[in-house]
Amino acid sequence: MKTKKTLLLILGICLLFSCKKNEKQRVENNAVVYYGGDIITMTGENPEYAEAIVVRDGRILFVGDSSEAMEIAGNGHQMIDLNGKTLMPSFIDPHSHFINSLGMSTQANCSPSPVGEADNVAGVVKALQNLQSEKNIPRW
Repeated sequence: MKTKKTLLLILGICLLFSCKKNEKQRVENNAVVYYGGDIITMTGENPEYAEAIVVRDGRILFVGDSSEAMEIAGNGHQMIDLNGKTLMPSFIDPHSHFINSLGMSTQANCSPSPVGEADNVAGVVKALQNLQSEKNIPRW
């Protein structure tokens, strides 16, 4: 009798822990389809235009016609209408004066780190001394 109760207890515990909640896992589609504007690919000598572009997780998955883009994006993707604006490959340059870079070769680099070493007065003095020794500028 004691063995039956023990077996029933073990069976009950096994059944209890084997039951799972019936939860649907929601998988979010984070793909984005851009359309409705001039999408320039810049793949050759001359600009080429596409109808749509699919981006997922910050990466371009597809560039081409709209119907194929919708297939690749899958269900539940986000749509962004460019409203006639132009989308093209590029890079982000927060701020620069490229033309000034040539003139900078004759100047002391008194920029703070990480560009230069002028985080304090000693750093500025060092930058001036470096320029003096590089350019053979007489001491003043």
